[in-house]
Amino acid sequence: MEGTVSMIRSAAAKDALAALAGLADLSGDLTAIMQESLTPRVTSNRLVQVLLIVALSPGISPAAVADRMGSSRSLVAQLLRRLIAEDLVLKVAAEEDHRFALLLLTDRGTERVEDLERALTEYFACHRDAVGAILSLLGVDPHEAVAATGSMLGATAAIAGAASGYVRAATQVFSHVGLGSEARLALTMIAGEGPQQPTDLARRLRVTSGAVSGIVDRLVATRLARRNLEPGLADGRAVLVELTQAGQAMAAELAAALEPHATAIGEALRSACAVGTRVPAN
Repeated sequence: MEGTVSMIRSAAAKDALAALAGLADLSGDLTAIMQESLTPRVTSNRLVQVLLIVALSPGISPAAVADRMGSSRSLVAQLLRRLIAEDLVLKVAAEEDHRFALLLLTDRGTERVEDLERALTEYFACHRDAVGAILSLLGVDPHEAVAATGSMLGATAAIAGAASGYVRAATQVFSHVGLGSEARLALTMIAGEGPQQPTDLARRLRVTSGAVSGIVDRLVATRLARRNLEPGLADGRAVLVELTQAGQAMAAELAAALEPHATAIGEALRSACAVGTRVPAN
């Protein structure tokens, strides 16, 4: 009986790691879309979350944004300063009491958010099958009917909100090793799909070969990964990056961190796909 339970847990962990690898690729795609549609400096999950909340609830107060995100008011104030500096959001005095500020998109912010909504709708229309595979790994039925009555902005805000819980948990897992976001994504990809060539990691992370070498160096320095020659190649020069035992243990912690958030992330992604079905896939 214990062996059966262990096998079930092992299979669930393997699915979770495969889902994380898929989500890492998805995150890279969405980040690229946001860089093109918004600005290269507005791609973090929290910045996008604030921007979408303002877009969906014009005239909302900073305090209400903080409450909706479950974040501190000081953090939201910092995020708003960055969005205001990018000319995407502005503060206006409330008519009833000029001591209180309300938030609106600027003309530039409105234009950029509309660009973002179009790009995301097209993306989810064209990638339904790939996202569906991630949903299955998350334990969410990709074929369950969902009414496409909401907007892509609403679905994207739901994705950002659902993902924020996992991001916080994953940050705790990585807190003692000091890895950057790209090194974290690389570890996730290796954990979910097995040893990777640096060139494949560079392509998936959208970085140069020099940058990926530094990323792998950091994983090796923290003893989470090692370089091995790929067997069976004639030139003997190709390298595979694989996880060490410590890296595998950290991957298991990431799988456990995903579990409480998997359903919320999956359902938000499924809603985005439902909205995307309004646009025929190419």
